Amino acid sequence: MKEKFLKIEKKLVVIEEYVATILITATIFVSIYSILMRWFGKSTGDWVLELPINLLAWGTFIGAGAAIHYHKHVQAEIFVDRLPPGIRKAIFIFDYILLLALSVFLLYYGTKNVIFYIHSGERLYLMFNTPTFIVRTVVPVAALLWIFHFFMRLIEVKKEIK
Repeated sequence: MKEKFLKIEKKLVVIEEYVATILITATIFVSIYSILMRWFGKSTGDWVLELPINLLAWGTFIGAGAAIHYHKHVQAEIFVDRLPPGIRKAIFIFDYILLLALSVFLLYYGTKNVIFYIHSGERLYLMFNTPTFIVRTVVPVAALLWIFHFFMRLIEVKKEIK
């Protein structure tokens, strides 16, 4: 069962990396387009201001799942590495449980936020007529990915520190 989850996680991380890379690359291209158009005195519209922010948010939130997989999320390892293995293991378990709880919190309230915007019918971009809830969906989607990754880290922490 554990091996099946590890295979799923590896495939999921590859997808997260590609999606995050595409979104962040698109952010760069839209920003460069905006800069070039301003240099040449052409109006780009409000969408050029909003789109990079939302693409970057999606890229960052989705990419954070891959960072969790590779243990590249923010950690204070310099202090923890100096502790005895038993205490280190307890700190890692506490850390992952706390981050798992935060991810569940973000999933719950992010979903409530998306549902609110679905019912409100608010539109983010008049030019594209994009509903606001599509942009806000990044929080519950990312939280689901984070929950999975932190759960996998909790499973692995047993064998990593002995």
